[in-house]
Amino acid sequence: FPDNASVLAVVSVDGEEVCGETVELGAFVNGECRGSVRLEYDMDYGRCYAWLTVTATDGEEVGFRMYDEATGETSLNSTTRMTFQADAVVGDFDTPLVLDFAKAQGTSPSPTLKAYPNPVHRNEAIALQLPNGTTVTEVVVTDILGRTICRETANATILKGIPEPGVYNLEIRTEDGNLHHGKIIVN
Repeated sequence: FPDNASVLAVVSVDGEEVCGETVELGAFVNGECRGSVRLEYDMDYGRCYAWLTVTATDGEEVGFRMYDEATGETSLNSTTRMTFQADAVVGDFDTPLVLDFAKAQGTSPSPTLKAYPNPVHRNEAIALQLPNGTTVTEVVVTDILGRTICRETANATILKGIPEPGVYNLEIRTEDGNLHHGKIIVN
């Protein structure tokens, strides 16, 4: 993409400003990552900022996702949207763009979700274990940039192997409407 815009933002989850160098933000257009950065603490202003370069085409809608490596909170979607404009500078240190995120009801890093083996070797099948009586309706594996690596439906409890090493986000939707999150490490 030939056009860029600069965004200086802060992150708010459920109304509370988030600060931590383990928090990574991504800017997305139609599900494609168009920029990512980790939050950085600024001592002069006493808050964490994201200085993000976004690439897109004029008029495209930009959405934002957040991932917190420390808590395992995966790819929360922001309610904040931005219409891309080439060479724009959005936000400054006194009035940054506030990226609002809300934890969805029924969404949690779930201690009842287990993926094994984990870590797993490349191309090795991954078994999912959920509480008895839980019916899986969809399983989505994404990479750190939010790209879908695989998607399974209809009570999938075994995933095909992942061909590339890395850390992947696992999202499992169950028939009761709950959304479970986890991670898979591929060696």
